[in-house]
Amino acid sequence: MNKILISVFAISFFMCTTACNSNNTSQSTDSDSTAVDSTEYEEPEEVVEFSVENVQFKDSLSNPDAMTSYYTIDVDVPQGDSQLAKSIRQWITNCLSDDYKGKIDFSEKMLKSISSKFFKRDDDTPTASRQIEIKVVYESDDYVTYEVLGSDYYGGAHDIPYNYGKTFVKQTGYIISDNLFESTEGLAKVIKKHLASYFDENSDVEIDDVLFDNVRDEFPLPANGGWIVDGGIKFIYGVYEIVPYAAGMPECVISYDELKPYLAEGIVK
Repeated sequence: MNKILISVFAISFFMCTTACNSNNTSQSTDSDSTAVDSTEYEEPEEVVEFSVENVQFKDSLSNPDAMTSYYTIDVDVPQGDSQLAKSIRQWITNCLSDDYKGKIDFSEKMLKSISSKFFKRDDDTPTASRQIEIKVVYESDDYVTYEVLGSDYYGGAHDIPYNYGKTFVKQTGYIISDNLFESTEGLAKVIKKHLASYFDENSDVEIDDVLFDNVRDEFPLPANGGWIVDGGIKFIYGVYEIVPYAAGMPECVISYDELKPYLAEGIVK
């Protein structure tokens, strides 16, 4: 029964993170506009200053059966009124909740509203816990990259961890990581080659020994795409995406030079 529950949660999780990772941020709020459309935007000439304030929030809820659910947030919140800051704040909100419609100010009131809905996602009995960090991992003159590192528990044998990222154009707030590649034909084979070193360093098995049967012959691109970090583009496969839970979330960073045949024009400046 636990295996069935875990599979259901894993499938639900991937649907959730895919929605969170999309650049369709259509929610409107009192203080922030949505993320810039990924197909049409204008680059202003002025230099955009970027700064963040770290916000931490903890909440818990107990029930009569002595079960306790936890909700823990550690987030780098962009400051200011630039389109970049507004776009990232909206994206972070979407990562935390798919139905929050209040003022986006990362106050205790806002975060309490989100945590309360998370606790009651199924019914009035707390059954779920979440720990999530959303942090800046890379900044250049042109880009800002955030990564999400989290873990959700909905009952069953273990939690569901996740790790993914997004890269934003600094001057516009445009989510560039959704459009890094002009072509992806053959890219999966390049990624698989680099993942071999991940398994060399983190386990005693070869990558083909742990891959699921359905991905061994037709190796897929990661569901969450890639994002810009120091040294190149980072790729991470989520839990259960290509390997069993025990094998973790395989990841690699591939240099711009090696990705040159695939990258869209203007990505490397």
